[in-house]
Amino acid sequence: MKLRIGIFLALFLVVGFAQSASASTLSDNFNDGDAVGWTAAPPRPAYSIGNWRVEDQKVINDAPGDGYNFLINSAPLASQIIQTKILSAGGYGGITLWHQADDNSWVHVRMYPAAGATSIWVDEFIDGAEWQSYHYAFEASEFTWYTLKVIADSQTGKLDIYVDNVLVASHFVQTPYRSGLSGLHSGNARDEFDDFSVSWIDSVPTNKNQCANDGWKSFINPSFKNQGACINFVSSKK
Repeated sequence: MKLRIGIFLALFLVVGFAQSASASTLSDNFNDGDAVGWTAAPPRPAYSIGNWRVEDQKVINDAPGDGYNFLINSAPLASQIIQTKILSAGGYGGITLWHQADDNSWVHVRMYPAAGATSIWVDEFIDGAEWQSYHYAFEASEFTWYTLKVIADSQTGKLDIYVDNVLVASHFVQTPYRSGLSGLHSGNARDEFDDFSVSWIDSVPTNKNQCANDGWKSFINPSFKNQGACINFVSSKK
C-alpha cells in the first residue's frame, strides 16, 4: 500500500470558515503480493472474517456468507473519495465506509449483479442492526470488471455513487456514525478487487464554531470523539 500526501494551501468552507488543509491518498494495486496495511473484519462480532487474500495481483474473497469487510487499518476517515475495481463471480462486492467495530456500525455500497436492473445497493448498519437497504438502478453483469467510486460527505451524509465514472445514484445516509475505517466489502461467492484508492482532506479547526452542528465529525487528523473534544482542541491552540 502506498500513501501519497500532497500538501497545499487551500481555501474551502467548513461550517462557514475558510482554512488551510492537506490532501492525502492511500492506494494499493496489490502488485506487491501482500496485504500489509489491511485487516479482515467480520460482519458481526463472533462471525467469520471471510477468506480474504492477495492472489495474482488482486484481492480475492470467496467465503460463503454475507457482509465480509477488508479494511485499511489506519486512522478513521470521514469525508472521502474512495474507489476500486470489482469483478463478481456469483456474489456481490463493493466498498465499506465508516466502519466502527465498537458501535457495530458501518455503510456498504455494493454491486449485486444477481439483483438485475437494481444492482447498486446501499446498506446501513446502525448499532448492530440493519437499518435499511436501498436499491438503485444499474444493471451489472457477473464476470465483468467495473470501477466503483463513492464520494462521501460526512457532514451532509450524501453519497455520490459512480460506476465507470458515470454518476448512477445519490444517497443520503441515516446513520449518525460518519467516520470510521474504510475498505472493501464482499459476500455470497467469489469477488475480485484491484486498483483501490481513497483520498481525503486533512484539516484542523481554528474556531470553536467549526465544531458545532456536527462539524467536529469532519476532522480526521486530528479526529474528535465529540463536540467538546473539538472545542478543547481549539482552546488549547490559543
